[in-house]
Amino acid sequence: MEKKFIAATLVLIFFVLLGVGSVLSERCIDIAGCKQCWKTTVTVIESELCGENSTCLAQPEDVQNNAIADAVVCACDKAKSSSYEDTGLNANIEDVVKEFAGYDISASQVCEQPGQFFVKRAYT
Repeated sequence: MEKKFIAATLVLIFFVLLGVGSVLSERCIDIAGCKQCWKTTVTVIESELCGENSTCLAQPEDVQNNAIADAVVCACDKAKSSSYEDTGLNANIEDVVKEFAGYDISASQVCEQPGQFFVKRAYT
């Protein structure tokens, strides 16, 4: 009987760790409803950024960069449509740009030329 309980406990621990690992292996950013997520491990991905292939391996830092770029561009579209009047949205954009790109500039400067601050990376 004791071996059955040990085996059942080990199986339960395995599934708990598997669940925790899958939750911790993904990160997301949300700027005013512009939510983008990325895995923190190398992932097989389907994207136009894979080059000739439709699927490829993507490094986590490349997926993170592209997710942040997409979130910022989406948030910039919202900021532009309100003529940059939403100070909270502007501050969120500025905070993300400062944290991930290292630039301390206004949201309008980022949004008018986002390609100068965020360039999407190709996957290999």
